[in-house]
Amino acid sequence: MQARVTGSRRRSSARGGWRPARSLSGRLIAGLVALLALGCATVGVVTYFAIQRALSNQLDNQLQAATSVANTCLDQWLSPTGDVGNNNGGGGGNISGQPSGNPLSSMYCKGLGNGTFVAYQRNGQWGAMVVPSQITLSAADKTTLSTISPSPIAGPPPPCVTRKLPSAGGTYELTVAKDPHGTYITGLSLSGIHDLLKDVALAEIGVFGGALVLAGVLGTVWVRLSLRPLRRVAATASRVAELPLESGEVAMPRGVPDTDPGTETGQLGLAFNRMLGHVETALRRRAASEARLRRFAADASHELRTPLA
Repeated sequence: MQARVTGSRRRSSARGGWRPARSLSGRLIAGLVALLALGCATVGVVTYFAIQRALSNQLDNQLQAATSVANTCLDQWLSPTGDVGNNNGGGGGNISGQPSGNPLSSMYCKGLGNGTFVAYQRNGQWGAMVVPSQITLSAADKTTLSTISPSPIAGPPPPCVTRKLPSAGGTYELTVAKDPHGTYITGLSLSGIHDLLKDVALAEIGVFGGALVLAGVLGTVWVRLSLRPLRRVAATASRVAELPLESGEVAMPRGVPDTDPGTETGQLGLAFNRMLGHVETALRRRAASEARLRRFAADASHELRTPLA
């Protein structure tokens, strides 16, 4: 049975289906690096999402402030009785009835930063701009914005939603508010957050990757130094195994020097040295017994030969 198992293992090894177990030092190093990689991944993921949440909250606050400014601005421009001159600039004069053309073409709202997306929809007419430039929304983007449920402009702050607007040049965090004069849409681009999070991810990958490489190198050195006493025990055991113990009294090799009882390797060294001492004592006793037996056999042979002679 044992021969069949050995032959099966050899055939499996020849086919590449069986591999011998890695050394203890290899497993320790692999475990050390794996644990460090798990810790780095945990820290990286937690840090990434914490930064993402903080940036998202900051963007939401900025968007609500921009929404208040833009809604007031658009309401004044689109109101049939609105006074354009009260709109923080914008050209002066009063607008009565339906505003002519696109009011965003000449609108200026103090407090809106560059890159802010502002749009309105009134009676099927659309106007949009990414401050400070006017843009033309595509039909797909108009449909996308139309599917967002608007909130009353006089109510609580409208919820923030994320939509991709190719005609506006990217993905935006949006608010949609509505009053009798029209529907007002305000948005801030997410490109800044995405770029920052990308930089954070690359920085984490670089730092944690370097830490893993350094830990692997230093861990290899440390594990090899820590396991050096075990290699000495193995080397001594190999020398003992090569001795002709069956040939009588044999000079045993010196024991291992690492015998600190405070460490596992030291305890192993002490036990191994005691075992070598017992083996050496047993060999000496066996050699002495064999010598006494040979002397007895020689004396008996001599005594038997004398009467016969």
